[in-house]
Amino acid sequence: MSLRFQGVAFDLEGTIVDLESAHHQGHLDAAAEVGLHLSLEQAINEIPAFVGGPDVEIARAIQSRVSQQITVDQLLSRMKYFYSRYRRNMVVRPRPGFDHILSQIERLGILTCIGSVTNRDEGIALVNACGLDGSFSADRLVFAEDVMSLKPAPDVYLETARRMSVTPMQQIVFEDSVPGVQAAVAAGSTVIAIPVLQQNEFRARLLHSGAALVYATWADVDISSLLAA
Repeated sequence: MSLRFQGVAFDLEGTIVDLESAHHQGHLDAAAEVGLHLSLEQAINEIPAFVGGPDVEIARAIQSRVSQQITVDQLLSRMKYFYSRYRRNMVVRPRPGFDHILSQIERLGILTCIGSVTNRDEGIALVNACGLDGSFSADRLVFAEDVMSLKPAPDVYLETARRMSVTPMQQIVFEDSVPGVQAAVAAGSTVIAIPVLQQNEFRARLLHSGAALVYATWADVDISSLLAA
């Protein structure tokens, strides 16, 4: 079988491990604390970075919508506090079906890399907690500290391609957020979306942003067909 793609890059949070409810509720709590009361649906629709980050853009969006004097750094601190409170009660594991897809990719001899806007310490902790440290060596982990600009800028996925020694066009990216899809498209890669959020409007936004396909779960993915497409 001739394979079009020589490397696979995965976003981490949301795409591989689902901690989205902790992130989302943490953001909402931080916003409410300074007088901005939003439903999850409102936040997703009104704050472009709300799903997928980066957190600094979410903090800036909250700051711009409130009259209370608060800095972006203060908001980031409160977002982290609330996220950590919810995160403590969650079991960290890969989304169902991911391990099977990763095994298939590894059997095909395709290179893999993680490309995330998560900070390095948190990202490595998540990779280890998911038992993925044996699949992704340190040089195949790209985090916020490794790039100049975060998603939706293309830097993360330009860097994952560089580390796998493939061109961005030879790289297929799996993402769950609009900024992540935009980053992969801007890098010149084909992107497949596997969002945690299944609202029709959000799926439509992923497609509008450039996702070639949107799958509900990893179990829906036919990796051999995708890599050879």
